[in-house]
Amino acid sequence: MALYPGDIFAPQLQLLLAASLILSGCGSEQQRPSSSVVAPIPVDALVVDFPSGEFDSNIVETLAGDLATVNPLVNETLAGSAVIGRILEGLITLDPNTGEVIPNLAKSWEISADNLQYTFHLRRGIHWSDGQPFTADDVLFTWDCFFAKQLDVDSGEPVLDENGRVKYRYSSRSTFGQLINGQEPLVEKLDDYTVRFTTPEVYAPFLLFGGGEEILPKHILQMSFDDGTLMDQWSVETAINEPWKIVGLNMFVLESYRPGERIVFAKNPNYWKVNTKGQRLPYVARVITKIVQDQNSSNVAFAQGLTDFESIGPDNVAWVKRGEERFDYTVLDMGPSSQT
Repeated sequence: MALYPGDIFAPQLQLLLAASLILSGCGSEQQRPSSSVVAPIPVDALVVDFPSGEFDSNIVETLAGDLATVNPLVNETLAGSAVIGRILEGLITLDPNTGEVIPNLAKSWEISADNLQYTFHLRRGIHWSDGQPFTADDVLFTWDCFFAKQLDVDSGEPVLDENGRVKYRYSSRSTFGQLINGQEPLVEKLDDYTVRFTTPEVYAPFLLFGGGEEILPKHILQMSFDDGTLMDQWSVETAINEPWKIVGLNMFVLESYRPGERIVFAKNPNYWKVNTKGQRLPYVARVITKIVQDQNSSNVAFAQGLTDFESIGPDNVAWVKRGEERFDYTVLDMGPSSQT
């Protein structure tokens, strides 16, 4: 999930209502078709010390709103962000309880004494959901996309706006979130698993906002980047007809999408996080996301027992807690939310 200025400081407290079905790891099991390429568990796999669960369970949730795209470079909707965040990952992430920046795709990093250079060391052996290796080339490609400029057809020079500023090719929040006083950071590949960013001036939030950006697969999107059709990739039509083309590094992949009805996510067979026993996560085989009109519809679906969990804001905590025992659900404090 990409992180942007202002998001992490939102005062909302996210609470998860988890039905007993989820906590016990039960539910109807459905076997996901095996991937054509399942890579070995990475040597640098991230060990996650969560309570043990049962593999191959399914969960049901809701999402308010339909998709406009699954392309993070042009997405402007909360529904799109929710889906993209299920599929893609960043170099760093946040501890859900403390909000502390912690390793993710990058296993470690150093910041130079002058606070201008950030050197990230990537985990070795990670593979995309389609089995292709993840390397520093994917990181550089992602920033190439962020800073791709609109070029004049005749001169080939960057197009400027009315204020003399460069116009970028994609309308991504990421593009403008990475500019520091209008200047781009320098991104360098030191080797296949080391990337260095140099900021034009001291910018304290860079570790959070730069490191938290979702990384794009170069092997999938490079050709469309080169021929100028990247904006059209990972569209709603792709999600409906060819969801396997949307590859990622997060725990789920898009299995199917029916506009106005549901989205189905399947377990990423090449996910790079494991439990303390060395077993590849996640425990859940599928997430079935029912599309609803608004948050009220989502709350009603949970109250009727049609979904397995629900996020609520602090204003609803008191009355929700009162029904916890009567209606057999559990309220979990998931820490500060990263959503406004």
